[in-house]
Order: sequence, then structure tokens, then C-alpha cells
Amino acid sequence: MALNLKDLVVETKQAELEVPGYAGFKVTINLITRAKTAKLKQDCMVTKYSKSGPVQDLDLDKFISKFVAIAVSGWEGLTGKHLKDLMPVDESLVKDDDVIEFTMDNAVELVRNSEVFDSWLNSHVFELDSFRTK
Repeated sequence: MALNLKDLVVETKQAELEVPGYAGFKVTINLITRAKTAKLKQDCMVTKYSKSGPVQDLDLDKFISKFVAIAVSGWEGLTGKHLKDLMPVDESLVKDDDVIEFTMDNAVELVRNSEVFDSWLNSHVFELDSFRTK
């Protein structure tokens, strides 16, 4: 019996990974397929007008929000200590043992303001190997 690849494709895969260097900070991520990437980019394009006419441009704020919404499903173990290392914060307002709860707004801010987290996330959500059972 021949296998039909169309019947084998799954829309989503999910994995919980620990962010290296941040003990206990585990993030539940979702695979972003080529089709999802194309749709995401298309949904975030805006038309701007210049002297030479209309130009398509990526709305970065919209892209980050939508990207995080499909890439991150949750986290646990993000502490104030981790946060201080990941992004610029008012350290007088954050104690090392504070627990930073997962919300979509918090996730968007972390991606927007932490090059380390953004790079880590991007290095995993597009890589099928991150979602293989080990």
C-alpha cells in the first residue's frame, strides 16, 4: 500500500523546551510550517504610499503579535532574575524570585525586547527537529 503524503501531514506540532542558560524556564512552542509563515507575512503586509506609488511593507508590530500568538502556547519558570538578564527592566520593580506569568502580552513584550529570547524562539519554531520525540 502506497502512502499518500497528503494524508500524513499534520497541521501542528508542539514541544516544551527549556531556554538554555535559564534553569527552569520552559516554553511551550508550536511548529510554524512554511504555509503558516507565508500566511503570517501576507496578513501583516500594509500598503504605504510614496512619491513613486503604493509600496507593500511589513507591519512589524502586527507581525510580532501574530507570530507570538502562533509560536508560543505558554511558559513556566520565568523569574525576575531571568527577566533582568533577558531584557531591560526597572530592577527596582522586579525581585529575583518574582514569577512572571505567561500571558500573550508578556510573551509579545519578551519577544519585542529580548534579542536572546527572540533568537532562541526563531531557532526552534521553524525547525522540525525541535518537535521530534526524543
